Amino acid sequence: MGILSIVLGGLALFVCWIPFLNYLTVFGAIAGLVFGLIALFRKFGSRALSLTGTIVSGVAFLLTVVFIVIYTLAFVTAGSGPDYTDTPYTSSPSDDPTESDSPDEPTAAPGDPTVVPGDSTPSAGATVCADGTAIALGKAGILTYDGENQAEVTIEDVQLDATDTVLAENSLNETPPDGYQYALISLTIKQLGTESFPAGASRGIFKGVAEDIASPADYAVLPEPELLFAPDLSQGDSVTGNIAVFVPTSGADSGSLLVDNYFTDNTCELKVG
Repeated sequence: MGILSIVLGGLALFVCWIPFLNYLTVFGAIAGLVFGLIALFRKFGSRALSLTGTIVSGVAFLLTVVFIVIYTLAFVTAGSGPDYTDTPYTSSPSDDPTESDSPDEPTAAPGDPTVVPGDSTPSAGATVCADGTAIALGKAGILTYDGENQAEVTIEDVQLDATDTVLAENSLNETPPDGYQYALISLTIKQLGTESFPAGASRGIFKGVAEDIASPADYAVLPEPELLFAPDLSQGDSVTGNIAVFVPTSGADSGSLLVDNYFTDNTCELKVG
């Protein structure tokens, strides 16, 4: 019986820390303790084995009870978390229903073009852009997209020799090809139509400059605000930003800027001088 007490107590001691299983092993520890005491007092078998079985079973019983209590308290505490169902909600002074943390509403970074709300009335003298018609500097050309929607584009300022300015802005900006220089042009885009208009997708190229020569200027880092980072415009909104183009080192003041957008149906030819 002493050996049986050791076996039962040892098994109980081995698994007493396992949740749920220790609810069963407590009976094994009790049985081992009973067999050990009987063997000890009735002198069944070796006294040393009986004493060892009694001690092992007793320790297993105590540890099992301790772990049962610990695990039970842990499960009860975890299952009785705070109940918010009956707690009335009161808004704090900082709660503003007009504010939203939605990731669908991007926040403009410092230096990005600023949207100016307004009405959707075309500017005085605005002309729908057509091939072969050059619009005077400072006058608005009208781009069309999606059939009925329209957006105005106007040159606000022209710096025909801006090579030093652009190259100083970022060391990675490409040096203009021989015979060309950077021109820095400020454009204003105004949304006339009802559909959202991606002003940042607008680009310009100097008339007569080949696409393979002109394209590196599209990727130059420019003085703020860059039109590239303009947000989508709603009806009546306008935004002003800079673009860069390569222009000939001579005679550019009599040339024209061709402005379009990836979504427009036509191209505006705007005089730069």
